[in-house]
Amino acid sequence: MLRGVKIITKLVDVANLQDIRDFLIDVVEPDTEIILSNGNTPIAKLIPFNSTQSLPQDRIPDLYPTMWVSDNFDDLLPGEYWLKDQP
Repeated sequence: MLRGVKIITKLVDVANLQDIRDFLIDVVEPDTEIILSNGNTPIAKLIPFNSTQSLPQDRIPDLYPTMWVSDNFDDLLPGEYWLKDQP
């Protein structure tokens, strides 16, 4: 279930499709997931896109030019750090 919505699953064998794009556009529905298969082997699952979500944005290099990361960022924290709040 996707947020309380029952999802209908449809199996589509890509070997039997002449024009997959038109077919998928015709069968896609908000409550339907489509599994693409090659014969009996599943190869991909298409799920509905939630229109309230935004598409991923490209990263912008140097968006925050004053931000820096310490040279020891990946170093392990000392034991005192983990034990400092212990009674």
